[in-house]
Amino acid sequence: MNKTGRPQDFPLSNPRADRVRDVAKLAGRPARLKRGHFLAEGPQAVREALKLHQERLAAGAPGVVSEVFASEACLDRFPEFEELAAGTNARLATDEVLAAMADTVNPQASSPCAASWTWRWKKCSTPAPA
Repeated sequence: MNKTGRPQDFPLSNPRADRVRDVAKLAGRPARLKRGHFLAEGPQAVREALKLHQERLAAGAPGVVSEVFASEACLDRFPEFEELAAGTNARLATDEVLAAMADTVNPQASSPCAASWTWRWKKCSTPAPA
């Protein structure tokens, strides 16, 4: 996080960057199975995953979200994402980068309110301690 509370000063802006291609590969089943990560898109899905992440951390269980990618416009519209993303690798990204990560024909990443993340889904199957 930088001084303004945003994830970093400069957004991820190259849609052909290695990191962007690695995240985009999560659209395919072989990459998801090999890495044990899942890519999901959209503000509602991000909010729910981040809430689960924080609940699990509060209960002493491992978090489920490892990375969050969001545009400035997304963070402006959904300011709760910044607080909920604590404990993750939060990255600002341009709309072009979010669209390159998306696997849908009309990705939500083309809207100003999109975000994507990788999720350690194998850990999610373990219930949080009571």
